[in-house]
Amino acid sequence: MSEEQIKIWKKVEAKGLEKLGNIEKALLAKEGFEKAHEDYCDFVDRLAETTGLTTGELDRHFTTLLAEKAEKKKG
Repeated sequence: MSEEQIKIWKKVEAKGLEKLGNIEKALLAKEGFEKAHEDYCDFVDRLAETTGLTTGELDRHFTTLLAEKAEKKKG
């Protein structure tokens, strides 16, 4: 990937993490989960169409990033 593509992908990753964070917040608040989940799924679906990656691959990537981020906070 070119430097420009890497910058774009980093922004995409940040957006995916933001949307997963919204799901976590909704679960903790016990409201808004359906909307947050739908928003995340729509994001992953559109990204899959654009990139040619599967929704499963993208979801695993974002959830792995979220787990790594949580581990860094602990450590």
